[in-house]
Amino acid sequence: MAVGDMVNGVNATGGAVWFTVQPAGTNELMVLSIFAFGLGKVMLTQGAQEAVTTFGDGAEFNAGLNCRLGINNTNYLKIYNPESTLPYSSGYSAIQIK
Repeated sequence: MAVGDMVNGVNATGGAVWFTVQPAGTNELMVLSIFAFGLGKVMLTQGAQEAVTTFGDGAEFNAGLNCRLGINNTNYLKIYNPESTLPYSSGYSAIQIK
């Protein structure tokens, strides 16, 4: 991947688990959108401390978050989707900035 490339990911295992988005090595991403189902949760973490927020209102198909969140290998993102039934997975869209 190169700077300026779009990076997208979908949790292939469905929901009711935390989906980790952690760039490799010295890569950095600017996360633009985060998706989940119902009351999604987003966590910014570096492994020891965790900053968690809930988004969405619990209604079906109503948990999307437009944001600007820079992440790297040290400070990375986790997304939680409370719905455990496929195809209701969590995901994200980002641009590689480094």
